[in-house]
Amino acid sequence: MMAQKFFRLYGHMSRVDFDDYLNTAYVVALESLKKFRPEKGKFKNYILKCINYELRKLTFNSYREFYYSISIEEFIIDHKDNYRLLSLHYEFNEQSFLMTKNFIDNVLSILTDSQLDLIYCHYYKGMTFKDISKSLGVSPSRVSQLHSETILDIKKIGFHSND
Repeated sequence: MMAQKFFRLYGHMSRVDFDDYLNTAYVVALESLKKFRPEKGKFKNYILKCINYELRKLTFNSYREFYYSISIEEFIIDHKDNYRLLSLHYEFNEQSFLMTKNFIDNVLSILTDSQLDLIYCHYYKGMTFKDISKSLGVSPSRVSQLHSETILDIKKIGFHSND
């Protein structure tokens, strides 16, 4: 009876079939029969509230799904500008890649071999200044000084390449 009422009132808006309302009402009735506690009140009131709640939820969810769903054509039309933004983003990434490549080329051409070895050992191999000092035969404090000088040289190259 409640399924008929909901179908008559909301079926055309929510696009839910009568059988779906009826099946939902049956399932809820069986579940509420299992969960009913007599101290809570009359069974009739309890089952009607449960069915009413679930049928409203079914109606609302199907209406919301219909309302918020769009066709593929609408999606493509609405998101044309996003495609342009993605292509601009790709061009920007290509440009930043070229800038980074030029910066690295400048660094490689200006730094000495010992400075390049120091950077390679410290940042790529993960060696500490103490380990590098043993391999170069100098003190760890001298390695720290060389590292600071090298970083300053790299920063200078970076500032000149941005001009």
